[in-house]
Amino acid sequence: RTLYAILGVAHDASTGEIRAAYKQRALELHPDRTGDTSATGQRAFQQLHAAFSVLSSESSRREYDVSTAAAHTPAPAKRPRL
Repeated sequence: RTLYAILGVAHDASTGEIRAAYKQRALELHPDRTGDTSATGQRAFQQLHAAFSVLSSESSRREYDVSTAAAHTPAPAKRPRL
């Protein structure tokens, strides 16, 4: 899953949209509000917070976008030897 998917926003979401999505998801996932103190519940909230930390900073978001684009770019085909 991408950080965008964790927050539930589009890749071209504005900083304001990312912030609003984070606030909404935080209310849905925060262990104090849900009562879910299991490792799974806490991990979901931690992933949400980590995604927001990266995507809310323009420079971190740019670095993330570049790194994920490079990871999903197929390698060039090898030329046969002559």
